[in-house]
Amino acid sequence: MEIRFFCNIAIMNDAAWFYDDLYILLQFLHMEMVIEQGGEAWYFQLLHNHIFQIPANEIAQNCILWNQQKQRKNSISSFRKFMETQVANVKIDLFSALETTPLHEAVKFITRIFSFAKADNWEKISLEISNLKFVKKHISIEILANYLPKNSKELLPIIEKLAIERRQTKVVITDFIFPFSKELIQPIVNKFVLSASSLNTYLECPIESYFIQFIKIPQPQNSAATYGSAIHFALEKYFAAMKNDRANEFPPFDLIWEQFERYMQENKASFLPDTFDNYLDKGENALLLFVKENIETWNKIVLLESFFKSFNSDNIPMKGFVDKIEFSGRNITIVDYKSGRFSKGIERLITPNSDNPKGGAYWRQAVFYKMLLDQSPKNWEVKKVEFDFLEPNPSSGNLEKITFTISEREEQIVQNQIFKTWNNIHKLNFEKGCQQPDCIYCNLARKISYQNVL
Repeated sequence: MEIRFFCNIAIMNDAAWFYDDLYILLQFLHMEMVIEQGGEAWYFQLLHNHIFQIPANEIAQNCILWNQQKQRKNSISSFRKFMETQVANVKIDLFSALETTPLHEAVKFITRIFSFAKADNWEKISLEISNLKFVKKHISIEILANYLPKNSKELLPIIEKLAIERRQTKVVITDFIFPFSKELIQPIVNKFVLSASSLNTYLECPIESYFIQFIKIPQPQNSAATYGSAIHFALEKYFAAMKNDRANEFPPFDLIWEQFERYMQENKASFLPDTFDNYLDKGENALLLFVKENIETWNKIVLLESFFKSFNSDNIPMKGFVDKIEFSGRNITIVDYKSGRFSKGIERLITPNSDNPKGGAYWRQAVFYKMLLDQSPKNWEVKKVEFDFLEPNPSSGNLEKITFTISEREEQIVQNQIFKTWNNIHKLNFEKGCQQPDCIYCNLARKISYQNVL
């Protein structure tokens, strides 16, 4: 394994990692104070910081335990609070080791500095950081003075300053192999069922697949994803009201708006305070235009938000949620709503070509859904798959419906992708990622790889 360091200033190599560590730490504090549980994804990264020297498999094991307990009643939804509970429940007695583990020390450290941040006591935070063994040994007082906020008003400017320093002071590990515990995820892989999103994720980056699908690390609070869920929720309730009406008439627009606003208010914690109203206005305008353009032509014989599970011809288990199925006798159209930007979505609709032999993620989703429903016990025939965009095409200003009639050749391409992905997952081939410089999962794996060779 070749390790190369590029530093634009005369400091020890470890300072390059310290910029990264401190950036993650301050981002965690900022997001956790702005949005409830907003720092969860940063917290997971924070535990992997160079300054703590925690074995990555120990963090992964706790993340798996957290996900398992979430399936029970009265579970802890926050990974940070789960870790704090885990540490608090460790009993120290005369027969226990006097020293706690690096993970326990890190959790206690983060708990302390978060309490100081909420109290705007940055002097104590600076003292805590400067007293860390790694910092004492490797980081100069000048660096600490330049990159530690003195109050909450300095937090965002320091984060922006560190973001620049991270780009200029790079730690590059080439040809790394991600060291993960195969024994840890083997039981999870044995129960795994493939979905369109998990197929797309593995093809995009196997290391991302490891973290997202198998370890199931905390995900960042995503305003766009919550907004999309609110759109889906409102449309489902709108169609359900039509189906429950004796004359099968769609209700007034007020109902879809009320359902959208209700979902948004219930999940308000997912939004930054200054973005919530903008998303409300955006949703109202999008739904109003969508209903206005389609209400006269919508098929009223529909099945809504349905889960399907089946096996393909290679006996590989598949699953998926379908937004809507429209019926014409036994012929069906699978409909999927897309609430994101059309310009971004159109790139994902590309069929395989010489520049993109794998095809786009939405195209693959369309083929996957057809294959999934073709194998269902229902006597249906999938005629087409349709993507309904709620954001107008910027070129025309119109809402777009993109329809796929899936060919046998396309099914064979995706069938091969499913077969290879399934085999790679069961061979636990997660060592190599996409290698993109901005992939947070590959960068986390690089950090873990570097710590393993120290």
